[in-house]
Amino acid sequence: MSAGHLINQIAAFIGGIGHMLFMIGFFMLIFIGIPVIVIMKLFDLS
Repeated sequence: MSAGHLINQIAAFIGGIGHMLFMIGFFMLIFIGIPVIVIMKLFDLS
């Protein structure tokens, strides 16, 4: 196992975690953001 191969594996692992965190953040933004927008609109109408 060469150093270059190990570096590529580490880079892929970090990239995978980054992608996973991005997806979690994106879904959290949707699940939190949509209710906040709805509540804001409800208060705006009242």
